[in-house]
Amino acid sequence: MISPLLSNIALNGIEKKLGDWAESQQLYRPNGNRIDKKVDRRKSIIYVRYADDFIVMNHNVEIIRKCKIVIENFLSERGLELSQAKTRIIHTRNAFGEYEPGFEFLVFKIRHFDTKKHSAKDNQGRNLGYRLLIFPSMTSRRKHFATIDLILRQHRTASQSQVVKRLNPIIIGWINYFRYSHILTTKIGGYMEQILFNKLKY
Repeated sequence: MISPLLSNIALNGIEKKLGDWAESQQLYRPNGNRIDKKVDRRKSIIYVRYADDFIVMNHNVEIIRKCKIVIENFLSERGLELSQAKTRIIHTRNAFGEYEPGFEFLVFKIRHFDTKKHSAKDNQGRNLGYRLLIFPSMTSRRKHFATIDLILRQHRTASQSQVVKRLNPIIIGWINYFRYSHILTTKIGGYMEQILFNKLKY
């Protein structure tokens, strides 16, 4: 437990640093209108962190690049630096540079998809032509089935009740973790259920 605690101590203050920086900048809304209030400029930089994993969101890529510099300066004062392998600037709807649309955070995949049906709406009720979907990442799905495969191999000669008793907490725990995602909307739930059925069948 010491690693997440140290991460929280070391990274505590980034959100305030970004907010203070945003207050001093001339920022704009997606519609091009200038953000006049300081409190609204702070809110325009969305920062989410869990231990040492964090994301920063804004509609303007140049603002994100400047936020990256602010964070790098913050970390350097503490003898830390961003992981070049894990730090990416991406777009949630379109490919950006070498990266596909969307990003992974805490084994969730977060991405906008173009659609005419169930589209997100702007503040005037007009369809935007896309919607946000959050679902289990491919890494999470592969790891989940790798765990199930391992359990099935270990219980090859076990009774049905023993296998069910061992698998139930694994499957229920995984489903509960992703219960607020679009696991059913994206048909991932049904697909994974079919794979699990086939594994148990054979």
